[in-house]
Amino acid sequence: MPPEFNFDNKNTNTYGELNSSIIRVGEMILKSFVPKPKDVDYKKGYIPRYFIAKNWLPQSIVEVSVDTFDNDFSVLNPGAYNRVQVNWQISGNLKNYVMQGGKKEGVITKNKKEVNKAKKLLPGIVILKQNLLQFYKSENLYTNGGEYTLASGGTEPSYVGLYHIAAGIGPMVGSHHTGAQHATLYPIDGSDPATIANSMGGTL
Repeated sequence: MPPEFNFDNKNTNTYGELNSSIIRVGEMILKSFVPKPKDVDYKKGYIPRYFIAKNWLPQSIVEVSVDTFDNDFSVLNPGAYNRVQVNWQISGNLKNYVMQGGKKEGVITKNKKEVNKAKKLLPGIVILKQNLLQFYKSENLYTNGGEYTLASGGTEPSYVGLYHIAAGIGPMVGSHHTGAQHATLYPIDGSDPATIANSMGGTL
């Protein structure tokens, strides 16, 4: 018989609750893990994320460290449990854009593709779609227009030029966040800039 995971009785429908889980396999405890991206990760643009789940219970998915993913997984019955790695985008242009005459994919599109690819092995991975901008922040971004304005409600022409995402504020004019006064940008679609600004952290 395959080893059995003994979950607590918490609802596993949100990422935060999933990542408070402790999985026991025989005498070994597999602890959940919340990534903490570093500056070097934001320069690189993405982080690898690792997930394990029971094949017969997709909602049992839990995020683990790379050590658990590489080493502890070996004690599980490969026919009963599965794992997947996701390369999660945490910086760069949010939406698809055009650069040097070519179309480039933004963070949202790339993360959607990673989720869709991974769900073939772990259907429960679709929980990540609840926050495709988790851990996201970025600088030195460029918009061709059609995304932001300088006034809430979209009453002004769309902004074209360099911008950045400031923690706790959202999109702002300029390539980097500085102590000098600079304007906040408001999404033309009417969404709240704080939705982007508050995307960091370990919960959805």
